[in-house]
Amino acid sequence: MQHLTLEELDARLKTILKAFSKPEAAEIAPGDELRARFDSLAILEMVFRFEDEFGIEIDTAKLHELQTYGDLLKAVEGLVKSRADKTDPGVT
Repeated sequence: MQHLTLEELDARLKTILKAFSKPEAAEIAPGDELRARFDSLAILEMVFRFEDEFGIEIDTAKLHELQTYGDLLKAVEGLVKSRADKTDPGVT
């Protein structure tokens, strides 16, 4: 997978989140609580979409640690970077 900037990753995550949001819901911000905006089933479905979209695996046992959108963004960013580093032959 190509290296994504934080802004590109943020935009792609928000595109996925919009599929699970009410149309009138405001734009999500880093400090927004995930459980205040989405139910548990929606969060699980989003995790599966993130995994498919970015070729990562999110430990569902640690989902409770992802309280805010900012937490989610950091976690996905770390997993995407880790995956890219492992698959990039130029990285030692």
